[in-house]
Amino acid sequence: MKISHSNFKQTYYRYFKRLCIISYRCLNDMDKAQDVVQQVFLDLYENLDSKEINENIYPYLRKAVFYKSLDLIKKERTQKQYFELLRSRCQPVEMQNFYDLAELENKVYEIVSCLPQQCQIIFIKSRNEGKSNKEIASELNISVRTVESHIFKALKKLKTGLREYLAQIIFTFF
Repeated sequence: MKISHSNFKQTYYRYFKRLCIISYRCLNDMDKAQDVVQQVFLDLYENLDSKEINENIYPYLRKAVFYKSLDLIKKERTQKQYFELLRSRCQPVEMQNFYDLAELENKVYEIVSCLPQQCQIIFIKSRNEGKSNKEIASELNISVRTVESHIFKALKKLKTGLREYLAQIIFTFF
């Protein structure tokens, strides 16, 4: 069955739940399983014109979900090993000797205070007050997508502004 733009939606609704169950069996986390299936469908949709699937689409999707789930497990295992390595090498007392946390806090405050007012408000509500994007959107009477956009913008500014500090932390431990 050649999948096309016209029958993509039908294929999505037909197989989504079954594919989530396959991924869930690997990951034991339904949110992650749904993300994996979404990603498989997104990859398929982005490559509809170049993919040539001549047999039944379900075996193809099942295999793609299975391998994407395994890739996620490998990625998480690698991240866990990396963080364990960092934790084993990082002693909080030593870190404070090498790195002035107050300076970092001031730098974060400085960067956030330079953001546009709406972006500042959204970022502070998200990070300091622990509110969800949906709660912030409802409170400020804006869309969730707008909230996400402002948080992305703030994190991008922080990432850029704190780049020099990240290098200092990394070189301290390695």
